Amino acid sequence: MLFFEFIYNKSVHFATDYSYFEIIYSFCLTPFDLIHLFIDERNSLDRNAKTHVVKTLYESVQWQIQKKNEQHAFKTNKGRKRVVIEPDDWIWMHIHNERFPEYKRSKLMSWVDGPFQILERINDDNYKVGLPGEYDVTATFHIFNLSLFDVGDNLRLDPFEERGDDAI
Repeated sequence: MLFFEFIYNKSVHFATDYSYFEIIYSFCLTPFDLIHLFIDERNSLDRNAKTHVVKTLYESVQWQIQKKNEQHAFKTNKGRKRVVIEPDDWIWMHIHNERFPEYKRSKLMSWVDGPFQILERINDDNYKVGLPGEYDVTATFHIFNLSLFDVGDNLRLDPFEERGDDAI
């Protein structure tokens, strides 16, 4: 069982391109490595050389992790459209069972309500919405629960209402 632990700790992690032992101890020794033990800067007794090796190793690990995070973010966000809502914009609010159990009793009920006006932009993902008091919930919503309101989306208008000569 001991050899499996050494094999696991010596295996190279995909995000860092280093093994766990190498990151923690700056070198990785297994019983097989002790057969041909050689002295180099990684297992040297000179503390200045060892400090330099450990610092460069940590910088390399941080760079590898940052590179892998950027690759993951690029793959994850590929094809996504960035939506930023400004204050005074109008939005549709998504009604979910978790936040509005009394308003969403059936799957056939509407899943949006509004339009409501954005009062404040907290950050890129969170907004304060001007809700009427009947909702009795906090007015801060994540962008996931909001959709931009377009004038053409106004479903509250009566389709049979007369709109004048230019509306056809």
